[in-house]
Amino acid sequence: MKFYPKAILIGLAVDLGLSFTCGLVEIIFLAGPVAIHTHATSVYVWAMVVGLMGCVIGGYATSYFSPRSKIYNAFLFGLIEVFLGLISILLMPQETTPLWFSISAFALTIPAGLLGSYVEQRLN
Repeated sequence: MKFYPKAILIGLAVDLGLSFTCGLVEIIFLAGPVAIHTHATSVYVWAMVVGLMGCVIGGYATSYFSPRSKIYNAFLFGLIEVFLGLISILLMPQETTPLWFSISAFALTIPAGLLGSYVEQRLN
């Protein structure tokens, strides 16, 4: 198994770029500041779906740019995403997101990255 940092960094850039762009669109057009402060469940579900789709596409990009060990690098991509998520939760003020959201995000991030790798291998 070989580690390809360039492929992982590309996957992270793709995921973070998509997450940032979709997050802004979500806040501006779908959620609005009121829904975020009232902890509307639909907003969190939508954020979860969009975030996991970013992980799938980031895993796809990681796998695409890895010459070998595609699943291993997609797994490392997912681990880094979990680590970044943990840092963001620790740095955010308390109770900004529901507990179910945080647990689901941590549990599904690595499988989402691996799904992206699986899709990439099936298509290429």
